[in-house]
Amino acid sequence: MGLTDKQNRTINSKNKKVLVSAGAGTGKTKVLVSKYLNFILHDKFPLERVLSITFTEKAAHEMKERIFFNLLETGDFTLIEKFNQAYIGTIHGFCSRILKEFAFDAEIDPGFNVLTFPEIITEEVFDHVFNKAFSTDDKDVIGLLFENSLDLIKKSVLTVYDQLRTTGSNAEDFLDTEVESDQVSGYYRDFADYIPVFLRTWSGFIDKNVKYRNDYENVLKLQDACRDILNKDIPDLDDVFLLKDYISNIDLRGKVEFKLAYHEVKNKFILFRDEYYDYYAKKTYLPGYLKLLNLFSEAYEEEKRRLGYLDFQDLQLKVLTLLQNKAHVRDVLKERFLGILVDEFQDTNKLQMKIISYLINDRNREFYVGDIKQSIYGFRDADITGFRDMHEELGTHPGPDEPLHILDESFRSREEIIEFINNLFEKIWSDSTELKFEKLRPRPLYREKSGPSVELIYTEGMTAPDSRLTESSYLAERINDIVKSGVFMVKDKDLELERPVHYGDFAILLRSFTDFNIYENALRSLEIPYFILSGWGYFLKEEVTDLLNYLKLIRNPF
Repeated sequence: MGLTDKQNRTINSKNKKVLVSAGAGTGKTKVLVSKYLNFILHDKFPLERVLSITFTEKAAHEMKERIFFNLLETGDFTLIEKFNQAYIGTIHGFCSRILKEFAFDAEIDPGFNVLTFPEIITEEVFDHVFNKAFSTDDKDVIGLLFENSLDLIKKSVLTVYDQLRTTGSNAEDFLDTEVESDQVSGYYRDFADYIPVFLRTWSGFIDKNVKYRNDYENVLKLQDACRDILNKDIPDLDDVFLLKDYISNIDLRGKVEFKLAYHEVKNKFILFRDEYYDYYAKKTYLPGYLKLLNLFSEAYEEEKRRLGYLDFQDLQLKVLTLLQNKAHVRDVLKERFLGILVDEFQDTNKLQMKIISYLINDRNREFYVGDIKQSIYGFRDADITGFRDMHEELGTHPGPDEPLHILDESFRSREEIIEFINNLFEKIWSDSTELKFEKLRPRPLYREKSGPSVELIYTEGMTAPDSRLTESSYLAERINDIVKSGVFMVKDKDLELERPVHYGDFAILLRSFTDFNIYENALRSLEIPYFILSGWGYFLKEEVTDLLNYLKLIRNPF
């Protein structure tokens, strides 16, 4: 299929800097590939002088494949032979290539290996640092370690270490700004606000069910325990676990929602507790925390040097240092690229934007593509301000060859789906983005025999546990009905034909794994097959850590 008028205008823009705000399903990859080819075939930029930065390896592979096959169709074998010189890849891949080229200037071994899974080393290094720190006489460090959970300290140190490297901040200055109680207060309010809901769950049920009146005395004790928690500025975990003791004196048979209500209270408290102790440890034991952070940093860097590794952050930091401190390298790279394309620009962080800024001169052409609605925000320190600022800057220059292009025609979804998404998100779109909500418009490639619908499970007035039980039961039953009816059809890309819906055509997306067991139970009750895709660290799984420990024992049996 050809390009739309909007896509054509975007690709053929001759502005030095172009920003494309491309909504989901609007042909973003096609536009990126077409713009790359436009640089090569129309503007006659040499392959090795066009830089295309993607967010993932998968996106880079897809883009390379599409470009290569388009070049094959031109019959220009000079371009095809030089294709391996093309700069198409992730920011980490680009940085790795630059460091190997300028290894002497970067003062590194050009034969370095990239540490793809740093958690293998960070866990081991932290344990070593912890043992070493524990054996010292440093009162600051000992105080920190004695008064706080090791798991929380480890999690906090690793997180802050990554943030410091990304932002380039001084550790003490960074921690001074980080040690704020706003987020802690937010978690506590969430926990405290749920306590009355928790109590109503019990009291309301007992008021309606005479046979449970024998439990009333125990429920009163439970209420008193909850009030004691709310009267404390900072409750202890023991206070929360006391609730479980009171609950154990109540007959829970047939009261699944009460168990869920307790787990809801406990989980909300644990979120608050973890955030509070992180805040409290940083504030109270800041000198010891800084020393431990520095010990970890030194040990981790030394271990990477010993093994000949650079992690993803090293790649970016060393390239940035190279560009800042080596004028001849900076000049070479600034003149090298005539065209620069950046995908998923809304998820670029400040460090990556600094690197890109050193590659820009008065003559090269910049082409940025992204969608603020699809930002991953804080993950990987993604920062939407770069996208937002450029959107505002370029949006003030309208005209026949405007630098800001908005792609809003979706090829991916039908009108019914898009209408629902627009109506929902237009109302909840945050003013903090300072950008107008950009609606999607349907551009269907085909019409099914029957249109899809969006079904909303409305649980107003229910407690959170009741709501989750209702949601999970409804989802499982609805999935089962759709599959067994044989009425609903899907287009199978592999078979290139329509077929009845299978269980594998459904996905259940949850905000967290906290209550996943409820949904699992609902699926199991109807014998619906499923598997779980988790974001948990592969190398932190029990079976993997066991294997790693065996390998360590073999390497060093004594």
